[in-house]
Amino acid sequence: MGGINPGGTQSSTPSSLPTGTPQQFGMPDHSFTLQAIMELQKSCGALTAKLDSLSGQIDRMEQTIKSDANRFDDKLDDVDQSVRDVETRIKIGTKVAYILFAMLVAVVGVGWTLTQDAFKDVTKTAINSALLSKTVNATPQPEASTAPSSALKPQGAIGQ
Repeated sequence: MGGINPGGTQSSTPSSLPTGTPQQFGMPDHSFTLQAIMELQKSCGALTAKLDSLSGQIDRMEQTIKSDANRFDDKLDDVDQSVRDVETRIKIGTKVAYILFAMLVAVVGVGWTLTQDAFKDVTKTAINSALLSKTVNATPQPEASTAPSSALKPQGAIGQ
């Protein structure tokens, strides 16, 4: 390993290596790494902006959906109230119809009873008057006139 010196002794340092202070190597260039980091920061900033934009859109969508749901609920409440109003009116109408029907039945019943009573009275009167007229016709009637027979003769008759 060692080389031979002209004096015949071996040196421990090789002669092919330069002697003196070693040269300093320059600092490595970090511009590529910095550029990559800056591009990553730029991309992260763009992604953050997009996420913020999407988050805002989602919030607006949620508000729109909530307002639509509230309007839908209000419309359902209005329809439900209308159905209840109609149901109430039908119940009231049915009760009124029952009352009117009962009154009609009562009036017809009273009318029927009065008609039967009136028919009975008329029939009794007709039968009684018919019976009385037959009994009156069947009994002999006395002579109506008690005047002299000459008064019954026509005047101006010849041959008296």
